[in-house]
This record gives sequence, C-alpha cells and structure tokens, in this order.
Amino acid sequence: MLRESDGYVSGQQICEKFHVSRTAVWKVIEQLKEEGYQIEAVRNRGYRLSESPDILSQAEIASRISTEWAGRNVSYFHETDSTNTQAKKLGEEGAPAGTLAVADRQNAGKGRRGRSWESPPGRDIYMSLLLRPDIRPSDAPMLTLVMAQSVAEALRDQTGIDARIKWPNDIVAGGKKLCGILTEMSAEIDYINYVVIGVGINVNQPSFPEEIADRATSLMLEAGRTFLRAPLIAAVMERFEENCSLFLGTRDLSGIQAAYNDLLVNVGEKVRVLEPGHEYSALSSGINKKGELLVQKEDGTTEAVFAGEVSVRGIYGYNGKVVLCGANSYEEKYYLNPDFEQLPDHVKDELKIMCVLYVHDVGGILTLVYEEDGELCFEVTSAEGDAMFDEIGSRLKIKQIQQEKEELLRSLQLYYRVFFMGEDLDL
Repeated sequence: MLRESDGYVSGQQICEKFHVSRTAVWKVIEQLKEEGYQIEAVRNRGYRLSESPDILSQAEIASRISTEWAGRNVSYFHETDSTNTQAKKLGEEGAPAGTLAVADRQNAGKGRRGRSWESPPGRDIYMSLLLRPDIRPSDAPMLTLVMAQSVAEALRDQTGIDARIKWPNDIVAGGKKLCGILTEMSAEIDYINYVVIGVGINVNQPSFPEEIADRATSLMLEAGRTFLRAPLIAAVMERFEENCSLFLGTRDLSGIQAAYNDLLVNVGEKVRVLEPGHEYSALSSGINKKGELLVQKEDGTTEAVFAGEVSVRGIYGYNGKVVLCGANSYEEKYYLNPDFEQLPDHVKDELKIMCVLYVHDVGGILTLVYEEDGELCFEVTSAEGDAMFDEIGSRLKIKQIQQEKEELLRSLQLYYRVFFMGEDLDL
C-alpha cells in the first residue's frame, strides 16, 4: 500500500483497509523500519515509503508478484541447503503448481552435473519453481529452455543489460556466466508428479574468486550499480508464466523458438560439440521446436544435438576444454580422443573399463574432460525424457570411482599438464 502510493498514506486509511487498530498499524510500521525500510511518519499526514532496501522476505516477494499462478505461493528461507531440495519437499507434500521457494543463502546449492553453486547471503537470487505440467516426461526438459528465455527477457527488461542465452540454459553477459538453471523431475514412465526448476542469478556480487573471474559475472559488475532482487524475481515469474503458456499450448517450443534464437549466443557461431564419439566442430543455427541445437557439420550435414557440452568461442572459457574419453549408454559406444592414443595400453584399458561399467550401471553419457586449467573432471548428461537415469546413483558412482581410481586420475592430470600444457615437472 505504501509502495503503490506516490505520497503519504494516513493511519486511518491503513486501519480501514486492513481492519486493524492504529496501535497495530504503528507496530507494523516500527517492524518494517527495523527490517530496513525507510518510512517517514508525519503528524496529520501519515506514512510515506521513502526508500525500499534490498530485502528478501515472504511478504516483500509476494507484494511484488502480479501473476496468476507463477510464484503466487512463496516459501521463503533465510538460509537453506538448496531451494531445489525445498521445492521438491513441497512437491511431495502436495504444494500447488507455481509454488516458489526462495532463499537469501544456500549452504548446499546445486549446479548442473552435481557441481556446487556458491551462495553467499544478501547478494544474489536463489529460487526454485514447482510445476505440475500435464505433459509427457520426455517433454519436460523443454521447460528448462522456457525458463532460460524468461530469465533472459526479464533481466534485459529490468536492467538494460545485454543478457543472452548459451544453449541450453545458461544466461551470459559480456562473454561470462550470469545465471545457471537446473531442472529436476519426479515422474513415472508416462506421468509427471512434479518438475522443479532452480534458478541462480548473480545479482550484487562485487567480485569473484580468481579461478572463475574470467568466466563469471554479475548484474552489478555489468551495469555498475546494485539492483533490488525482489522486483527481478517478480519479473522472471511474469515472463515465465507467459512463455510457459505458449509452451503448454503447443507442447513444444515453436511459440518461443524465434525469440529464443534471437537471444542465443550460439547462433551463427562456430561451436565445438563435446560428446563421447561425437567431438567435432560445427556451425550453430539455433534450436528446433524440441529445443535441440541444430549444427551444420564440416561435411555439410546438419545434426540435432540433444545432450552434451557445446563450447562457444569466447564464452567463459568453455573453448579450452579437451575431452579425454567417454561412454554413451544410448549408442553403446566408448570413445577415446585420438590425441591420447599414445597412452600406455594398460591405462587405456583401465579407462575403457571404468567408463563402460559406469554407463552400464547408471546410464546416460559419461565424459572425462580436461578443464582449461588442466583439471580432469567427470561430466554427466542424459537424454531428454530419460526418466530411468539415476542422478543420485550417478553422483555416488562418480565419488566411488574418484576414490578407487585416485592414483590413475592424478597421473592422467599430471600427464596432460606436462605434455599438453607444457608445464615443468617439479619433482
């Protein structure tokens, strides 16, 4: 009420609207002041909100939401393990579609492929939206792209920053990552119980650790000023509700395909597709109505990429990755980068057994990739609609491999740094 008014609002007006006493109004005003709101109180004139601080609370977020269903039911946490985890709990408890879990800080934030997500308090947006779409489980991954489109549009509208999409679901600005999106699903073979889409946006981060400063950015760093987070959350919900309506109307991405491709940083760029057995350079031409990335290979053929990492020149260092090997459960293939054929036979055999056993036990696609700094990492993807893929089992299996094969992995990392990166071996 105070935010909507250009001037002062009398205590009597507030009493009549909310059917409370003047004492109750005074107590609430004092509570708002303690939370950081700048409220002027003038005798015979009333109250005026002179400044809104960057406060996240259930009431603040709810007061900004103007949608019909997206974000209408807000669950706020000052600190939690992960908003995705909380949203899934709410989903199991029967919370309605559109329920939004928001936290000021996460202490166990989730990123793509199980990577951790740094979540300091008071700076950024950590939120997860609960959905109960009447679609096939195989169509659910397209919702990730719907959210990416919505976040990019909202950030462009609210901040003026040239926010763009790196397929399929990263938001970038100035060649650096601004936002990550993680979608999780609870489903039967032919029925979705619920979908949770987690969004992490770097808002008011003044700096990043040296090891990621070249590929991470924030709204503050791009614009040179801070932003209120609650209005940004509301803007994302508004755009998502509109875009999701288009998606549900056609059960594909045809309604937002053109707009998505307009913001896609991959379009018209030479990309490197990093998939086991399918590592190649190609020219990207945007997504199709299923959300697959269409790429034209050097032989002139066009392929639709549905899983795997796609590196784009100049986008937060992804072009520096080198695939060592991998296995694909869908095509029942194992791949070893020919550049590593000179490895000892027993090492190559051990790598093959390790990768093939992983996809046999867990499924999906496993890729061992050297990051730009020479670190050897495990990357896991699964095909759209693969409801049988065991994400938790995947993480446990990788942890087991890292423990059992610690010596092998360390020696491979050292080998790469010496023979490919030219580092001196300091014994």
